[in-house]
Amino acid sequence: MTNKVLISGIFGGIGREMCKNFTQRGIKVVGIDLHKALDHDLDLHDFFKIDLSKKEALNERFEEIYSKHSDIDLVINNAGVAHLQPFLDETEEEFNQVMDINFNSLVYSTRFWVKRFHDHINCGIANMASMAGHVSPSGICSYSASKHAVVGFTESLRLELKALDIPIKIYLITPGFINTNIMKIGEVGGPPESFSKLTSTPEKAGIAIVQSILKGQETIIPDSGGKILKQMNRWAPDILNMGNSFIAKRILKK
Repeated sequence: MTNKVLISGIFGGIGREMCKNFTQRGIKVVGIDLHKALDHDLDLHDFFKIDLSKKEALNERFEEIYSKHSDIDLVINNAGVAHLQPFLDETEEEFNQVMDINFNSLVYSTRFWVKRFHDHINCGIANMASMAGHVSPSGICSYSASKHAVVGFTESLRLELKALDIPIKIYLITPGFINTNIMKIGEVGGPPESFSKLTSTPEKAGIAIVQSILKGQETIIPDSGGKILKQMNRWAPDILNMGNSFIAKRILKK
């Protein structure tokens, strides 16, 4: 039974909705984000301002969280960023920022909490990937690379912990098209209007993720668009690639 959850990216679309769903169930939520939203309506048990791209400060900050909340029994590594642009237009600093926030800080967090949860039961870690970790859309090379890394890391760790009889639940969350700020990175160039037919809302995604975690479902695709994309990638990759090529030309071509 989950009693207290730590969520990074708490003020993002899905993070915010997961928080609301947990607190509605009487589960305390400790939040992490780069800045504290001044007008938020979340019932946070506690909040920590952390820049997840600053690797040298993460140990001190996570130790601070643990010293105050050693009873956390679920961690959701949800924070993420993306840049929509051709690979050669993305600077090395921008690429590294995406990898640091989306993957490296997630690995650090996972390592920290696996050590604390090691001998406990009913503890879990959920890592936020994306359908971009299964398919490879154009224009988000760094984002797709980071999410492929999250998928591989999380699935491998889950198998490893089970083989070692370490009773930590490892959840992999792979949303498809959720109408969050990540989706809005293409507003100027414009993801095609037809994308709206595949998008889901953060509210629906948050509900689906929380329900799935509390049921113990380890692999979570919280939206129908994501499920369609995964099936297409398996059974009709050529059609998916044709669609990706069309979208890339429309969004990225100058």
